[in-house]
Amino acid sequence: MGKLACRCEVREKPTIFARSFSLSLCFECLQFVFSIGVFDVDDLILNTSGGLLGYCAIKLYSNIVNTSSIIQDRDIVEKQEFKNIEEGEPYHK
Repeated sequence: MGKLACRCEVREKPTIFARSFSLSLCFECLQFVFSIGVFDVDDLILNTSGGLLGYCAIKLYSNIVNTSSIIQDRDIVEKQEFKNIEEGEPYHK
């Protein structure tokens, strides 16, 4: 759930909490409706906290690795190369 929240570009923790709780509640309701398992409040609490911890772990990892700046730098270089090709100028490294 934490990874899903990161992919959706969610930045606020209350929103992540609400999404994790909603998804967990949907799973618990489906278990009750289809008689697959038992509706348990502990599962809601644990799944929601797991979603928040997963989000924090992914954000921490992305801050350590800083992959976003690498991707941004690559995009800037590609745009510059494309601009130089359009203008007929060679790209100098």
